[in-house]
Amino acid sequence: MSAYLCDAEDFAKVAAYAAGHRWGFHAYNGFSKEPIGEGDIDVVNLALKLATANIASVAYRYPNHGKYGGFLESDEELVEFLGDCAAEARKAEKAPRINAADAYALLAQIEYQSCERPDWIEQDAYWLLARIKNNAAREMMNLLAEQKEAA
Repeated sequence: MSAYLCDAEDFAKVAAYAAGHRWGFHAYNGFSKEPIGEGDIDVVNLALKLATANIASVAYRYPNHGKYGGFLESDEELVEFLGDCAAEARKAEKAPRINAADAYALLAQIEYQSCERPDWIEQDAYWLLARIKNNAAREMMNLLAEQKEAA
């Protein structure tokens, strides 16, 4: 299997999608049996959790390509990338929310690129992605049911 570093904008879009639900967003790590964060998770923290898991995945997958799997060349580039993720998350929070289908597609991509570590299922990012994907699937099912009723 291969892996690559996803775009900062992708983490931001799915984080804004999750945090933008009217009921807020909070999640639970099913492996550790602990809540993830305290209360609702904000857009920036959510984007950074997902980005960090993706970075850890590529670093694990490509240990001979440098500290961050060859995708980031230095600690400074890591800080810059995470800063970009945070800035994009703040922008995405104010932008129109992406639809459930687009969110689901991005979530599947991020999940596939972040799952290389053997402890993947233990990570908060695994459970965050699962929760957000479930929310997106539920939203798509509700939309389909509404369309069927209207037809």
